[in-house]
Amino acid sequence: PFVLHNGGRYSLKSFFELGYMIYGPILLSYTLWLMKETEKQGQEYILFFARDGYFLEPLYKRLTEELAVKALPSAYFLSSRRSVTTASLRTMEQIFEMLETHYEGTVQDFFLARFDLTIDLDDNRKICLPNEYDGKLMRQVIRKYSTQILDRAEQERKAYLEYISTLDVDLSKNIAVVDMGYAGTIQYYLSRLLNKDFTGYYFATSTGNRFKEQVSKRAYGCFAENEDYASTRKDIFKYQLLMEVILTSPKGQLNCFAMQDGKAVPQYGAEGGGQRYIDDLQEIHRGVQRFCDDFLEVYRDAAMDVQLDLAFMDEWMHSFVVDEQILPKELQEIYFIDDEFCNTSGDNIIEFYRHGAKK
Repeated sequence: PFVLHNGGRYSLKSFFELGYMIYGPILLSYTLWLMKETEKQGQEYILFFARDGYFLEPLYKRLTEELAVKALPSAYFLSSRRSVTTASLRTMEQIFEMLETHYEGTVQDFFLARFDLTIDLDDNRKICLPNEYDGKLMRQVIRKYSTQILDRAEQERKAYLEYISTLDVDLSKNIAVVDMGYAGTIQYYLSRLLNKDFTGYYFATSTGNRFKEQVSKRAYGCFAENEDYASTRKDIFKYQLLMEVILTSPKGQLNCFAMQDGKAVPQYGAEGGGQRYIDDLQEIHRGVQRFCDDFLEVYRDAAMDVQLDLAFMDEWMHSFVVDEQILPKELQEIYFIDDEFCNTSGDNIIEFYRHGAKK
């Protein structure tokens, strides 16, 4: 009943098929879970964080419409760790808190990536954060440039708040936020920026989340919840970058907002792999949509009650990584991610994960 290749082993033939077979079941499961959980917990609005929400919001609207389920009002919310974190800074201690987030590069690179500030240093050494020795050095440099940092933060905060004011969002309502995960960083800093609590609905949450003892009320995970990434057996969480690759947008990463002619204008970073391969990613999205359509054609009225096997999806993701026959070389070119916030980039993600699985 199946079309097999390579000596009887399954092999994907196109990006459309990659979307249908691999990502379709995962994204359908997450979206149905999101619909149920936000309704159960009395949410009134959803912010779909960029860039994951670029595809997730249309998928949510499509499924709610097809299932005749009332969709919550929603918005695609331009955001990134860089933009929200810097805009939320008001004190020296809040700047120091940024040293707890992973970063590899020089001291000057850190200031440029996090604050868009160019500084002069005699000792422009390489650092690796979080690290007690490098953290001590960075505190000294931050104290020296604290006025410039906080001035920059105030400018970005003014512009970000102006952008938020243009959205049709009633901040007095119960608002859900949607993102891949995992620490809830954007949610945490957006809460501080707006002095408002949000509830996060993620693909997975980690033990390193920002909410500590409040996590059970502030952040929920569909495929993994409050898991230690180093020891997790949840493969959708373990191989998280494979999801992040396809959940992107045609724009680069948001750096900040800037006021131009009285309007808040988004400032984007350089285009990365997701933008170079956007046509291929859109084919994957079409495959996901077709899978969802086929699922609805089969289950229709019972779709919300179907018990989807999340454990099987973990196993399927594991097979996708370790079985080199499933994903041919010509479909591997899209699997690169550049992260300016942490200054990490480079290796093909598939090859990186396969190397780790063989250890």
